[in-house]
Amino acid sequence: MPFSLQISLGDRPASPSLSILIIWCSENRDFFIGLSSFADFRPKFSTFQWYCFWGGLHRLLLADGTEKNIRAKGEAITDINGKVVEVVGTVQDISKHKQAEKALLELKNNLTSAQEIADVGSWDWNIKDDILFWSDKVFRQFGLEPGEILPTFKAFSEFVHPDDLEFVNQEVEKALQDVSPYSIDARMVRKDGTEWIMHAQGKVYRDKNNKPIRFVGTQHNITDRVLAEKLLLKSEGKYRLLAESMNDVIVQLSPTGKLLYVSPNVKKFGGYDPESEIGNDMSKYFANDTDIMRAVELLEKVLETHQNGSFEFLFKPKDKKPFPVEHTYFPILKNNKVTAIQLVLRDITERKYAEKEILEKQKLNNLLLNSMPYPIMLINKKRIVV
Repeated sequence: MPFSLQISLGDRPASPSLSILIIWCSENRDFFIGLSSFADFRPKFSTFQWYCFWGGLHRLLLADGTEKNIRAKGEAITDINGKVVEVVGTVQDISKHKQAEKALLELKNNLTSAQEIADVGSWDWNIKDDILFWSDKVFRQFGLEPGEILPTFKAFSEFVHPDDLEFVNQEVEKALQDVSPYSIDARMVRKDGTEWIMHAQGKVYRDKNNKPIRFVGTQHNITDRVLAEKLLLKSEGKYRLLAESMNDVIVQLSPTGKLLYVSPNVKKFGGYDPESEIGNDMSKYFANDTDIMRAVELLEKVLETHQNGSFEFLFKPKDKKPFPVEHTYFPILKNNKVTAIQLVLRDITERKYAEKEILEKQKLNNLLLNSMPYPIMLINKKRIVV
């Protein structure tokens, strides 16, 4: 049966003298073959039906065993009697596009696993277009199924405890106005009404005019830690018993920054003898001067405002390399005056590693998305673009 075939690969038109990709299929559309030249195709074509030629996305197996992904589109040209005399169409190699899609899927799975392990969710707010992305973990922290609602700042605000909402809004505004970094602890309320405590931190990205254009961050469920810390303050006797059984280190500082008490676990935590450390200045345990200056400023603020909170720094152990810790602090008051400051030190090396993995995977995700030749939309089960 005489016919001609025109196929385009990318920007290059294929000719009979070139090695080309050919797709053909039987009536059930499940047979694909790669042929080395136009001539190889001609004698085999007549055994198949014209109506299935051709269109859509297909996997193509070449004669050398190589697999390609292609997008094909074409139509049969008929004469006045309805007989097919020519087939005209295009074939585009989209193998790299498919590889990028696979890489994105693997990236998403790895990111989800990392967030589940660390109990950390991530979010990304495109301020200019007012588009907010939540990771699956963020949805679950709110008691939702991933994609159940459209992420917006208003939706986030509805999960903030009413008594903490004003504080959260103020801290977000301070971050956007570049007044202070975004690092807060706040009470949250899940869909089913149960409460939990969130530690959130983020970074604001700005354009050349210093206008905020993007807000990226993480949120961590710290409910168990906060409850444990409250138990520590309930009574001195119970406090010491619990302090000595915890993996975290319990410290009590004087208003001048001297150690009044340190739990026995500091031996395992940092190689220090607990009894020998009493009376030492807190600066001994900081690995860099910048953190010391921050700690001194924070101490002055606690003495003035009586506020509690958390603080991260690089801890300097006696017998190994410095590592990141988070300490939560509570002022102990008597007659409305700070008499001591209670600290709980926790090794956050694994959490920092997980956060780093999350940020690196987000960067890779953005790189892959920006390199794709086609737009991508995420649509939830309710057919809402997220």
